[in-house]
Amino acid sequence: MTAHPDSAHPDSSATVLPPASTGLTTRTSIEPDEGGHFGVYGGRHVPEALMAVIDEVTTTFFKIRNDDAFLNELDRLQRDYAGRPSPLYEAKRL
Repeated sequence: MTAHPDSAHPDSSATVLPPASTGLTTRTSIEPDEGGHFGVYGGRHVPEALMAVIDEVTTTFFKIRNDDAFLNELDRLQRDYAGRPSPLYEAKRL
């Protein structure tokens, strides 16, 4: 059995990364603007084909966000469903 040719050089397995580029990166704010959007694109990084649907959802949400029926259903779903284990169910056929 022969040793790996680079085994005499323990640092040969180190990863060499290219130097970081300068001036090519941009920073975006992690704080939302007054409309609640982030950065130049407002946090809406989606295909153009979906923009009309997203605008419709946004408009509808702002219309119903203070509606008692909506808030009650949202509270119920968050309490009983979202991110929670499913309620136990007796699977009689198993």
